[in-house]
Amino acid sequence: MNTKQTITVADCDVFMTGYISESLEKYFDVTSIYNTFDFLHHVSMARENNLVIIGKQDYIFKGFSVTKVIRNYWPNCRIISLSKRPLFILKLLFQGADDYISKPFKLKALIKIINAQLNAKPVGDVEGNIG
Repeated sequence: MNTKQTITVADCDVFMTGYISESLEKYFDVTSIYNTFDFLHHVSMARENNLVIIGKQDYIFKGFSVTKVIRNYWPNCRIISLSKRPLFILKLLFQGADDYISKPFKLKALIKIINAQLNAKPVGDVEGNIG
């Protein structure tokens, strides 16, 4: 029986995705995804994930809210934005991501954020409305 929590790492940067995935596989059941089509297919077909790390701009600039897609299929999934671009991070946070980490980062910092998110209690349905 597999008791590891499940994480999906979605980023167009094959090397970054591979680095993160290989580093986390010791602790988690990790799936690596490199493009939007495969990501949407994975979200619609896979069992519930505990956490998604999103680091590809295409996931939010193709006319849909990736966080809504994820929450539609996996309501309790935590979402971490991974980018060097502040606007990408802010957009995903506004759309409902739970946390972020900026590139470049230390693996230890990412693991701390992952553990904090996996241990966080759900806060219910939160829309990103301000004002």
